Parts: sequence; structure tokens; C-alpha cells
Amino acid sequence: MQLVKALGVLKAFLFITEDKDHGFNMHRLMQLVTWKWFSKKDRIHQFAEQVLLVVLHNYPYGNYENQAICSAYLPQAYAVLKFKGTGSRDERLARAALLHCAAGFFDY
Repeated sequence: MQLVKALGVLKAFLFITEDKDHGFNMHRLMQLVTWKWFSKKDRIHQFAEQVLLVVLHNYPYGNYENQAICSAYLPQAYAVLKFKGTGSRDERLARAALLHCAAGFFDY
């Protein structure tokens, strides 16, 4: 219920918008404020690792059947691969797996 309420407030102020595929786009100012908040709380590395794992979980190996999904999620894959997380073994494995899936898309 809290998530629905929070999304409603953000949508009312146009900080996020919902696209036709029921995805969300976040205003650049909102992205910056969120980034600063995580940096100030010294949680940016933990957050970067968690986001990497979420993107990896949703990014399939690039082949014919997954071409549309891979293409749609490629900007998110690029974004999460730019950031350094905690440097844990899990993060390194997730980074390698995401690179492998994206490479399959480009190889296809």
C-alpha cells in the first residue's frame, strides 16, 4: 500500500511517468536527488550491487527469441555495468553473467 501511495505522489508531481508498457520513467532531477541521497548515506555501492542483480535476473541471453527484450533492456544493462558495487564475489559473477548475456545479443 505504501508503494502505491508513493508512486501516486511521484506521478502527481510528474517526477515519474508510466509508459504504455506499464514501465516507469524517472525525471532526471529525481534521479539526481536519489543518487545524492544514496551517496550521502554511503549506500551507493550496496545499491549498485542490488540493481546489477535485478537487471541480470531480467536480462535473458541474447538470441532470436529474446531479441526484443534484450534490445529494450540494453540501456539498463549499460547503466548498471558502469557503476562499482561492493566488489564482492557475487557482484563479479553477476557482472560477468550480464556481460555474457549482452554479448550473446550482440553476437546474434
